[in-house]
Amino acid sequence: MGDNKKRVLIGIDGSVQSFNAAAYISGVMAPETTKIVLYHVDAEVMDLYFDVDDRPEKLEMDKASYTDWIAMRKKNMTSRLEKTRDMFIEKGFAGKDVEIITREIEIGVTRDIIEESRRDYDLLVVGKTGVRCVTGITTGSVTGKLISKIFHIPMVVVEGRPEISRVLTGFDGSKGSINAIHSMFEFTGPNKQFTICHVIRSMNMLAGDFDVFSTSIDKSFYPEFDAQRVLHQKKTIEQAMSVEKDWLISQGVPSKCVQTAVMEGYMSRSQALVEKTKKEGYGSLVLGRRGHSAVLEFFMGRVGRKVIQMSDSMAVWIMN
Repeated sequence: MGDNKKRVLIGIDGSVQSFNAAAYISGVMAPETTKIVLYHVDAEVMDLYFDVDDRPEKLEMDKASYTDWIAMRKKNMTSRLEKTRDMFIEKGFAGKDVEIITREIEIGVTRDIIEESRRDYDLLVVGKTGVRCVTGITTGSVTGKLISKIFHIPMVVVEGRPEISRVLTGFDGSKGSINAIHSMFEFTGPNKQFTICHVIRSMNMLAGDFDVFSTSIDKSFYPEFDAQRVLHQKKTIEQAMSVEKDWLISQGVPSKCVQTAVMEGYMSRSQALVEKTKKEGYGSLVLGRRGHSAVLEFFMGRVGRKVIQMSDSMAVWIMN
């Protein structure tokens, strides 16, 4: 069992959100099948010290206070990391399965995390915002860069303190969305409530959103045409969702804890999934990296990036 445990890399930058991300993972992961690495890149010099000088440690008038500040900051970070490790152990994780790694910055925080993530990890977890969060910016600078550069392993972006027992999975019947369900289950185990959800987007041509096209369509024919499209798509996707529902039940999830849902009338899949997540109290929203378009990194431009931007008190899983 030990050799088959999933290795999860959690980026800790000292922000409240990064520790909230760790707290979420401690509750949602199966302790018996998971190894945790709490990873901190020590940038040492905060940006504010570069405001007037490129080598603040050389300023004699500030040298003592600067050195004291560095020592205090490192001591506080060590203490916080240890407390976070203890939190995992209290949740049932074996002590040997929760490791702390602190490294001095080499290339840059983002690049250093990426390099570490290539060392035999199965999942990367980060907070949506960090210590350098700017008011009005929805995603922290490091997280924003990671979203656009991490493709080799699944990634979880956590905002707020999400609920840990309810999982909503976006589903379109593609191999990517099927893999997302199976991969998520490998991390969480059967003790969750799962909802498999498909969004049937509205053409909405007659509402004025696509005026350039509406003039070429027979308006008397359009409602019938769209109703047929929706009916066919719903029938097809419900069959595919039923297969995945049966799979989850076969893996030990109680039948009452697996549901399927089809949403209609939305122009945006991102909006539909986020609204359902918020309104119905799901803490985890799971997306596949690819959909039916088979375009590499499908989620970046289509669904995932927009979902992360709109996320509020939820964890967004982007699965390979």
